[in-house]
Amino acid sequence: MTPQPSIGSTLDHERGIALVLSLFLMMALSVVASSLMFLSQTETYSSVNYKMMSQARYGAESGIQRTVNYLLNSYTPPATTGADLLANYDTTKSPVTCLAGCPNVGSSVVLSANTAVEVNKTSSPETRSLESTTTAVTVPS
Repeated sequence: MTPQPSIGSTLDHERGIALVLSLFLMMALSVVASSLMFLSQTETYSSVNYKMMSQARYGAESGIQRTVNYLLNSYTPPATTGADLLANYDTTKSPVTCLAGCPNVGSSVVLSANTAVEVNKTSSPETRSLESTTTAVTVPS
Protein backbone atom coordinates (compact mmCIF):
# COMPACT_ATOMS: atom_id res chain seq x y z
CA MET A 1 0.00 0.00 0.00
CA THR A 2 1.05 3.47 -0.78
CA PRO A 3 0.90 5.96 2.02
CA GLN A 4 -1.97 8.47 1.86
CA PRO A 5 -0.90 12.13 1.59
CA SER A 6 -1.79 14.19 4.59
CA ILE A 7 -4.18 17.09 4.42
CA GLY A 8 -1.44 19.64 4.95
CA SER A 9 0.54 18.37 1.96
CA THR A 10 -2.43 18.61 -0.51
CA LEU A 11 -3.09 22.23 0.48
CA ASP A 12 0.51 23.15 -0.26
CA HIS A 13 -0.12 22.58 -4.00
CA GLU A 14 -3.17 24.94 -4.07
CA ARG A 15 -1.51 28.05 -2.73
CA GLY A 16 -2.32 30.65 -5.50
CA ILE A 17 -5.92 29.62 -6.22
CA ALA A 18 -7.43 32.36 -3.99
CA LEU A 19 -5.71 35.07 -6.04
CA VAL A 20 -6.91 33.59 -9.34
CA LEU A 21 -10.50 33.25 -8.07
CA SER A 22 -10.56 36.81 -6.74
CA LEU A 23 -9.29 38.12 -10.12
CA PHE A 24 -12.05 36.23 -11.96
CA LEU A 25 -14.69 37.60 -9.56
CA MET A 26 -13.36 41.16 -9.98
CA MET A 27 -13.49 40.75 -13.75
CA ALA A 28 -17.10 39.50 -13.59
CA LEU A 29 -18.12 42.39 -11.32
CA SER A 30 -16.41 44.86 -13.68
CA VAL A 31 -18.39 43.47 -16.61
CA VAL A 32 -21.65 43.77 -14.64
CA ALA A 33 -20.81 47.36 -13.59
CA SER A 34 -19.95 48.45 -17.13
CA SER A 35 -23.15 46.81 -18.41
CA LEU A 36 -25.20 48.79 -15.88
CA MET A 37 -23.46 52.04 -16.89
CA PHE A 38 -24.20 51.36 -20.57
CA LEU A 39 -27.82 50.52 -19.73
CA SER A 40 -28.33 53.76 -17.79
CA GLN A 41 -26.80 55.78 -20.66
CA THR A 42 -29.11 54.04 -23.16
CA GLU A 43 -32.13 54.80 -20.96
CA THR A 44 -31.14 58.48 -20.88
CA TYR A 45 -30.90 58.62 -24.69
CA SER A 46 -34.23 56.84 -24.96
CA SER A 47 -35.89 59.38 -22.66
CA VAL A 48 -34.48 62.33 -24.63
CA ASN A 49 -35.67 60.74 -27.89
CA TYR A 50 -39.17 60.20 -26.46
CA LYS A 51 -39.29 63.82 -25.25
CA MET A 52 -38.30 65.19 -28.67
CA MET A 53 -40.75 62.88 -30.44
CA SER A 54 -43.57 64.00 -28.13
CA GLN A 55 -42.75 67.68 -28.68
CA ALA A 56 -42.72 67.22 -32.45
CA ARG A 57 -46.02 65.35 -32.39
CA TYR A 58 -47.76 67.94 -30.20
CA GLY A 59 -46.38 70.75 -32.36
CA ALA A 60 -47.69 69.07 -35.50
CA GLU A 61 -51.08 68.39 -33.91
CA SER A 62 -51.37 72.02 -32.79
CA GLY A 63 -50.58 73.15 -36.35
CA ILE A 64 -53.30 70.88 -37.68
CA GLN A 65 -55.77 72.21 -35.10
CA ARG A 66 -54.91 75.80 -36.00
CA THR A 67 -55.39 75.04 -39.70
CA VAL A 68 -58.72 73.34 -39.08
CA ASN A 69 -59.84 76.26 -36.92
CA TYR A 70 -58.90 78.71 -39.68
CA LEU A 71 -60.62 76.69 -42.40
CA LEU A 72 -63.80 76.21 -40.38
CA ASN A 73 -64.14 79.71 -38.93
CA SER A 74 -62.46 82.41 -41.02
CA TYR A 75 -61.52 81.01 -44.45
CA THR A 76 -63.05 82.75 -47.45
CA PRO A 77 -62.96 80.43 -50.46
CA PRO A 78 -61.88 81.99 -53.76
CA ALA A 79 -64.56 83.05 -56.21
CA THR A 80 -65.47 80.37 -58.73
CA THR A 81 -66.83 82.90 -61.20
CA GLY A 82 -64.93 85.53 -63.13
CA ALA A 83 -61.33 85.46 -64.31
CA ASP A 84 -59.26 82.33 -63.84
CA LEU A 85 -56.56 83.12 -61.30
CA LEU A 86 -54.23 80.53 -62.83
CA ALA A 87 -54.33 82.42 -66.14
CA ASN A 88 -51.95 84.96 -64.55
CA TYR A 89 -49.18 82.34 -64.37
CA ASP A 90 -47.22 80.31 -66.92
CA THR A 91 -47.14 76.85 -65.37
CA THR A 92 -45.49 75.23 -68.40
CA LYS A 93 -42.08 76.52 -67.26
CA SER A 94 -40.03 75.73 -64.22
CA PRO A 95 -39.97 77.85 -62.13
CA VAL A 96 -43.47 79.22 -62.67
CA THR A 97 -43.44 82.74 -64.12
CA CYS A 98 -45.90 85.57 -63.64
CA LEU A 99 -47.72 86.84 -66.74
CA ALA A 100 -49.90 89.58 -65.20
CA GLY A 101 -50.86 91.08 -61.85
CA CYS A 102 -47.43 90.70 -60.18
CA PRO A 103 -45.01 93.42 -59.14
CA ASN A 104 -42.41 92.00 -61.57
CA VAL A 105 -44.21 90.64 -64.63
CA GLY A 106 -42.24 87.93 -66.42
CA SER A 107 -40.15 87.00 -63.39
CA SER A 108 -40.31 83.72 -61.52
CA VAL A 109 -42.82 83.37 -58.69
CA VAL A 110 -41.24 83.40 -55.23
CA LEU A 111 -43.18 82.31 -52.17
CA SER A 112 -41.22 82.45 -48.95
CA ALA A 113 -41.87 82.48 -45.21
CA ASN A 114 -38.63 84.41 -44.74
CA THR A 115 -39.49 88.11 -44.39
CA ALA A 116 -36.11 89.13 -45.84
CA VAL A 117 -37.03 87.53 -49.21
CA GLU A 118 -39.13 89.64 -51.54
CA VAL A 119 -42.27 87.73 -52.44
CA ASN A 120 -43.49 87.92 -56.04
CA LYS A 121 -47.11 86.89 -56.36
CA THR A 122 -50.43 88.36 -57.33
CA SER A 123 -52.33 90.18 -54.64
CA SER A 124 -55.94 89.13 -54.35
CA PRO A 125 -58.48 89.55 -51.56
CA GLU A 126 -58.03 85.88 -50.66
CA THR A 127 -54.25 86.14 -50.27
CA ARG A 128 -54.55 89.41 -48.35
CA SER A 129 -56.99 87.83 -45.88
CA LEU A 130 -54.67 84.85 -45.51
CA GLU A 131 -51.66 87.10 -44.92
CA SER A 132 -53.55 89.07 -42.28
CA THR A 133 -54.47 85.96 -40.31
CA THR A 134 -51.13 84.16 -40.48
CA THR A 135 -48.33 85.29 -38.23
CA ALA A 136 -44.79 84.13 -37.66
CA VAL A 137 -44.70 81.58 -34.87
CA THR A 138 -41.49 80.75 -33.04
CA VAL A 139 -41.25 77.38 -31.35
CA PRO A 140 -39.19 77.31 -28.16
CA SER A 141 -36.46 74.71 -28.11
